[in-house]
Amino acid sequence: MLTIWSAARSDPLEAAMRSVVGNCTAASHEVALGPRAETYWLYVSRR
Repeated sequence: MLTIWSAARSDPLEAAMRSVVGNCTAASHEVALGPRAETYWLYVSRR
């Protein structure tokens, strides 16, 4: 399993992971950083 955390959505990263590993799931995660709401992304590939 390969998991990459990103502070921004990245279609090129998702495409690269699909190309190398053969699959990729992108999932957004809403978090609160003090008073700020942020969205982080996890890109997960499994063999």
